[in-house]
Amino acid sequence: MSELEERVAAIEKHLGISKQPQVIDWSRLDVNTPIMVWDYPENERLQFFERHHKNKGEFPFIAGRAWVHASLETGIWVFNAEGRNPWPEGVRVRVRLRGGATGIASATDFRWEGQNDENSVVASCAIRLDDGWVYE
Repeated sequence: MSELEERVAAIEKHLGISKQPQVIDWSRLDVNTPIMVWDYPENERLQFFERHHKNKGEFPFIAGRAWVHASLETGIWVFNAEGRNPWPEGVRVRVRLRGGATGIASATDFRWEGQNDENSVVASCAIRLDDGWVYE
């Protein structure tokens, strides 16, 4: 590592900047968050997967069943009936607001606790992970 690279690394460490990807915290999923789980190799996941909603608990999500891989299922709309964010940090979502507007941003950027005004989230769906985030 060159002297410049060492300096940059020291500054990043001091500022808390990490180049390591951040891992999705599966324990933060809401009960109705759509996920895909599978045991097969990565290249076969589109042929063999199961859709589940998260049960209480952590990875592997489904009581009595161990899964090797998991991801959020994209494009499935989740209605915000309970006024809480169903997505963990690090997920980019599309939302529909009560006033009819739509938007795309990180899930933590929206107001989920409903005030029943035009800016409260009515429904959302995952699009992808934010940059720098991974599933496992």
